Amino acid sequence: MRVNNTTSSVIGKFNPILLGAADWNTEWKSLQEIRRKNDKSEYWNKRSMDFDKPGKVSTYVQDLLSRAHIEAGSTVLDMGCGTGSVALPLARAGHTVIAADFSEGMIAEAQRRFAAEELDSIETHVMAWEDDWAEKGLGKNSVDIVLASRSLGVFDLASALDKMNFAARKRCIATMSCGQSPRMDSRILAACGLANTHGRDYQYAWNILTNKGYHVDCSFIYSERKDTFDSIEAGFEDFKRMIDDIAHLYPAEQIEGAYEKLRVWLEKNSVENEEAGQMDSKGYPQGALRLREVRVIPWAYLEWTV
Repeated sequence: MRVNNTTSSVIGKFNPILLGAADWNTEWKSLQEIRRKNDKSEYWNKRSMDFDKPGKVSTYVQDLLSRAHIEAGSTVLDMGCGTGSVALPLARAGHTVIAADFSEGMIAEAQRRFAAEELDSIETHVMAWEDDWAEKGLGKNSVDIVLASRSLGVFDLASALDKMNFAARKRCIATMSCGQSPRMDSRILAACGLANTHGRDYQYAWNILTNKGYHVDCSFIYSERKDTFDSIEAGFEDFKRMIDDIAHLYPAEQIEGAYEKLRVWLEKNSVENEEAGQMDSKGYPQGALRLREVRVIPWAYLEWTV
């Protein structure tokens, strides 16, 4: 039999690392070390009162729930529930919801909203990913579905996914970043001479789950974000947080230059907002100026059977 010497020589020189052998959680943890440090509960407690306002269901939540196809009468754990933007429509649809978040402020605001609608099918817990869920009554197979909507920004991703799998009887659902989020925009950072270090989070979850033997379905939700502000300076204060989040990765003089480039970019890319004063999608009055182009934030929708 003829030996393909070319192929043999290539194989001899190339020693591939198999996907199944890679430690994706260690890679994930390394990424977290260079990112903006995880927010403490105190940060979210302060944001809870103005995080969003109750009103119509956002297009993001509508898209999320339309993909989920949650069976009537299901029990759903909404982990990282915030002020209840997903838990509320779930309860309105007749599901039993356990809404959990590590921020006492977020839970308190969510409880006020649930009470205002007289929804008694929602149970709330102050609970972190790192906590012992069983102490809250969320042991093995305790709920039909565990849902984590944009809340898996944890240090130990594999442990968080394990807890989801342990608590769910049927399915798990998560949405994660695809390389940028409302906090980060690669286009704006590039204009400032910086790079977005926030990776494609969903790929790590996909690889971790796949290596554990789960078959993960993935699709994408595209959420539009209309940024408005009353002045260039107000816009600068808003968007400079993108630079602040990665400032520790660059020399101080480069960061100072990035701030100046941001001001220039805003001058060129801000226009009069025709809907100034009208309520935005979160229930707040829109500013006098807006970005010339609406930002599009992609989210990966992951779903798997346990």
